[in-house]
Formats: sequence, C-alpha cells, structure tokens
Amino acid sequence: MPIESDAGEFCSERSRREPAADALESAGDLRGEAAELYETGLRAEARGDYEGARERYERSLEIVRRLGDRAGAGRRIARLGILHQRQGRHEAARGHYEQSLAIAREIGDRAGIASILHQLGILHQTRGYYPSARERYEQSLELREELSDRADIAGSLLQVGTLDQAIGEYDSARERCQRSLEIREELDEPAGIAACLHQLGTLDQTRGDLASARERCQRSLEIRQQLGDCAGVAESLARLGLVAGSRGGPGDAVASLARAFVLFDELEDPRRDQVCCDLAHLRWEMGGLLFLSALEESAAAGDSRSIPALTRERIDGLMHATRERGSRRLETAQILLRSAWRRLRARMGHVPRS
Repeated sequence: MPIESDAGEFCSERSRREPAADALESAGDLRGEAAELYETGLRAEARGDYEGARERYERSLEIVRRLGDRAGAGRRIARLGILHQRQGRHEAARGHYEQSLAIAREIGDRAGIASILHQLGILHQTRGYYPSARERYEQSLELREELSDRADIAGSLLQVGTLDQAIGEYDSARERCQRSLEIREELDEPAGIAACLHQLGTLDQTRGDLASARERCQRSLEIRQQLGDCAGVAESLARLGLVAGSRGGPGDAVASLARAFVLFDELEDPRRDQVCCDLAHLRWEMGGLLFLSALEESAAAGDSRSIPALTRERIDGLMHATRERGSRRLETAQILLRSAWRRLRARMGHVPRS
C-alpha cells in the first residue's frame, strides 16, 4: 500500500483519463473506476487542485469500501491525510495516518506500514518533534530494507537526511542525501532526483557554496516544472530566492520569492508564511521603493506556464503583507530589546556602587 508515489509523475497526462472514469462507471467496472479516480486524484494534487483531488480520493474510497478492499481503503485514507498535511491541518492528517496504519497492521501489509510510518515521521518533523520523527523513520527504513525496496529506501534516506540537517548534523545529512540521489538516478526517478537535488542545494547554501547551491536548485526547479509539480516548483523557487539573496542579488531574490509566495498561496500551503517573512526581510533591507520596483520588474519579465504571473493585485497584496510582517518583526525585536534591558538593569542593581 505505497502512499508516497509522487503525484508530479502523473502530471504529463493531466486530465486525460477523467472521462474514462465515467465510462467505467457506466460499464459497471467499479474496481477500474476506483483506480481511475485515484490516479486522476494524484494528477489533480500535483497541479495544485487539492479540492479536486480530495473529491476524487473520497469517491474512490467509497467504491473500494463497497468492494471490501481494505488495502485500497487504507491507501486512499493515507492520501487524504497527505492532502491535510500539505495544507497545514496536522491533526486531521495524523488521524488519517493512524486509521491507515491500523488497517495495514490488521491485514499484514508491511510495505504499507513502512510507508505510513514514514509519513508520520514527516508529520512529526514538520511539527518540530524530532526524536519521535527519527524513531518512525528508523522503523520505516528497517522494514523497507527487509523488503529490499530500493525506491522506498531512497525516500527514507532523503528524509532522514533532512532531519539530520535540521539538527545541524550536516555531514550525515549530505551522505544520506547523496546516497538517495544515487539510487534515484539508477532507478531514473525524476521526482526523487529533483527532491534530492533540492536538499543537497540547501546543504550547499548552509556551507557557503552558493554557486553549487544555485546550480542544484535550478536543476531541481527545471525537473519539477517538467513534471508539473506545483508545490515542488514553489519550494525550488523559494530556495533559489534565498540563495540569490545570499549572493547579493536582492532583485532576483524578490522575483523568485514572490513567485513562490503566489504559488504557495494558491495551494493554501502554510509555507507561504515563511516566504512572506523572507520577503518582509528583503523589503526591510532594500527599502519600500526598491522592493516595489523589483516586484514590478518581475511581473514585466513574464513567467513560465507553471508559475502564476505577478498581477497588480498580487503586487499590492505582497506590499501590504510584507509591510505587516515587517512591522511584526520590528515589534518582536523591540519587545526582546526591552526585555534584555530590564534583565541587564536588574543585574546591575545587585552590583555594589564604587
């Protein structure tokens, strides 16, 4: 019951199979209809149509339950959990994962157990629960190694690498991500290759190798654009924006981050908040007029088909949002400074006067 097949891989077909589901329904082929709905749901998810994906998964789930297909039901419940997680509804995601895990354990689906443990690990890592995330990753990886599923092993290695990076274990993170990339290149998995390149690019940025970081993240972006992986495109753009800022190119940074924000916003992806904070920091560094000029130049330059245009309305919205975020950052800084000053005065009050 694999639940991690990258939805971006289905995007080249777009909606080609949607009419087939209706034809199968009229022919009475319920199992085929359920499979078609699930695959078209994956494609909808990849292009950012989360409501369309949810509708298809739920219709497919209803059918497989009628057929008594518990493995199929578990797979679809898990996929609904992934949709919740993508949009920041973590408790709803956890509930779906737990349901799916219970089914997988009852029917003895070891591959399904490994996949759901992996997803729970990602959920815990997203929420900052690193020890419990590592525990679930290790449980998942152990099962996958027993099953000798190289594609899934590569997925586990990459995810543990991201966790290592989060806690500052950079050498271990690089080793795991590189091993994952090698496996995925051998298996010719474009979505997995893009994910590995992105993570290695972030590690390059951490150690100050900005040229390599830009090269890897650009390659990742190009693959994700070819796959039509909207969330992946946004993630790559956001990282390229941060790399550009580190290289002293604020105009390029604004362009990439603004486009990432628009994509994340359309997807209702909670990562838009972090991108907005990054833009607010750039606005503070550049000043409002230069920041606005960079946004307008980005809009005038045009976008590829997979990146929404920066319209006047969006530019105005970003200017307002970054101003609000910038004000909050200033307020937070002022609060911290006042607190530090009070603590300093309190300590000085205990120092005897000479």
